[in-house]
Amino acid sequence: MRVRCVFCKGEMRKGKVNVPVDLGDRFILIKGVPALVCQECGEYFVSDEVMKKLESIVEEAKSRNVEVEILRFAA
Repeated sequence: MRVRCVFCKGEMRKGKVNVPVDLGDRFILIKGVPALVCQECGEYFVSDEVMKKLESIVEEAKSRNVEVEILRFAA
């Protein structure tokens, strides 16, 4: 079954993306996040499981009090 992008109706495929998180006073970039990526417009969607892991990564990064941080997503 093909999954279509809700924005442009392009085909979604498994891939990896970089997710920027702007917290106002600090910035976090999480690289290599597994997602479904639209082959037309580049929009991406992550699963609930991946989103929970991202939230955990962000909360942990907040505790380090670093202005800019680049992290790699580890499943």
